[in-house]
Amino acid sequence: QLVKRSSLEINYGIIFLALVNNEPTTLNLKQMVESYIAHRKEVIVRRTQFELRKAEERAHILEGLKIALDFIDEVIKIIRSSESVHHGRKSLISRFKLSEIQANAILDMRLQKLTSLESKKIIEELNELKKKIKDLKALLESDSEQYSIIKTELGEVKARFGVDRASQVSDGEIQDVSFDTEDLIANEDQVITLSEGGYIRRVPLDTFKRQHRGGKGVISGGKKEDTLKLVNFCRSHDFVLFFSNRGKIFYFKAHEIPEMSKDARGKNIKGLLSLMADEYITTIRSVAEFTDDTFLLLLTRSGIIKKLAVNNIQNAKKGGIMALQFKNNKEDWLVDVAVVKKDDDILLATASGLGLRTNLSRMKAQGRAASGIIGMALAKDDFMVGLDVIRSKESFLLVLTEKGFAKRVKAEDFAAKGRGGKGMTLLKASERTGKVVSLRSVEADNETIITTASGMTLRINVKDISVQGRTASGVKALSIDKDDQAVDLTIIINEN
Repeated sequence: QLVKRSSLEINYGIIFLALVNNEPTTLNLKQMVESYIAHRKEVIVRRTQFELRKAEERAHILEGLKIALDFIDEVIKIIRSSESVHHGRKSLISRFKLSEIQANAILDMRLQKLTSLESKKIIEELNELKKKIKDLKALLESDSEQYSIIKTELGEVKARFGVDRASQVSDGEIQDVSFDTEDLIANEDQVITLSEGGYIRRVPLDTFKRQHRGGKGVISGGKKEDTLKLVNFCRSHDFVLFFSNRGKIFYFKAHEIPEMSKDARGKNIKGLLSLMADEYITTIRSVAEFTDDTFLLLLTRSGIIKKLAVNNIQNAKKGGIMALQFKNNKEDWLVDVAVVKKDDDILLATASGLGLRTNLSRMKAQGRAASGIIGMALAKDDFMVGLDVIRSKESFLLVLTEKGFAKRVKAEDFAAKGRGGKGMTLLKASERTGKVVSLRSVEADNETIITTASGMTLRINVKDISVQGRTASGVKALSIDKDDQAVDLTIIINEN
């Protein structure tokens, strides 16, 4: 509480905005240090050049005075016999090959300079200046010497202005005193639903009681003027990712979504996300954390896939950033996203019941502005409905159709092939079953929640849905009214 509510710990946001080559530039920390070092180096070079010029000017005068001292009797004779200062100056320049500056210095020299002591001082000063000139020229030619001076001068600044640390760090264990509101929120199983009208809500998983296959389920948040379209299982501390029809991605923590009862309609998602007028959410996914070896595999309705590193979307937040470009194709949009590793096998599914298994090891990750590559070739009237990672050799593919039919297919029934193919039969779709609406990779001990457009939900064990061959049509998983249809399913994964 002290850390959170007092000045015990303070964070400062700093923008390194500086003039670089007379242009305002935002620098990172390394660039800031490099620019400062370059500036100090320029200061030292200019300062050295100035000191060298002054030393050479003084040495030039002393060279003239030394000549005058060496020929003092002749110099005095020339000066005394001259009609004027101008005439004397010209005579000195002509006789001793002096410059005008040297001649003026000799004419301005006081008689006291003629003493042996003063003459000695002039010679010593001249010798010291010659040595200084030699050192200054060497400094201008040596970068290492210039950097050494920078280091020395910074040490002097530290000695003059540095302040010793007020608090002492002991050798004992340092306690983490950071505090976050999330620390007080239990990491519990949650279910998120989103309606066609854009209403979102978070419901505890325990709200949905387990039932048997073939039942009608229970009503959960559906309204006559609105229909459910997406359901997603997650935990309270997970990052929930939202993907829009425009290819943008948004995210925030699951516990930031309003928790409501299963009968509540929910809150309009535009109050949580900065969506454009014609923008809507097409896919919801969740991840426990962002790791360097994690990628998002995006799938569009027309069969385009794109592999995107999660570190590219960590700044998405509620304002959103672009995750996929659609090449001006308004008939295409994101239909599904999977969280994958770089060498995973994945399976793509179409509405007509075709599936294609392929490996991601040769597929390169793309930047946020890229449009993706062809994942699966589609027949004229077919379109993509989903994809998922094949988690292990024991994994099954759970397929759901519009009219509530479902089945499990062994993942090993599909051989991994190259992307861009037409795929193999995943489910024999017919008028009786309706088109395929969702596909998920499951294990035998998982559970699933199936939702319909009217808001009916059914929570059942995956093992209650029979394992069938690729060409089978499935079994009745959910009893659906004539004017209703299944829209989505989510998999409940054991916490361990």
